[in-house]
Amino acid sequence: MRSCWAILMQNLLGNAWKYTGRNMGPARIEFGAINRRGLAHFFVKDNGVGFDMSCAADLFRAFRRLTTPPSSKAPASASPP
Repeated sequence: MRSCWAILMQNLLGNAWKYTGRNMGPARIEFGAINRRGLAHFFVKDNGVGFDMSCAADLFRAFRRLTTPPSSKAPASASPP
């Protein structure tokens, strides 16, 4: 069974790769650690598309969209005729 750290790193690095540098020049992805008060703080930085900082509070809410879904005449739960 994979460890939580392995899953976390796969997700962080996978997202960095997915959203980095396709049309913005060479991709730049950095993984590192800094020491704060004797504790290691790890980070992943990239030159990807980023996100609107006004939505930062919503980033980690479950099932919250950061974009407006396309409009539709029928509600998502509508039954077929």
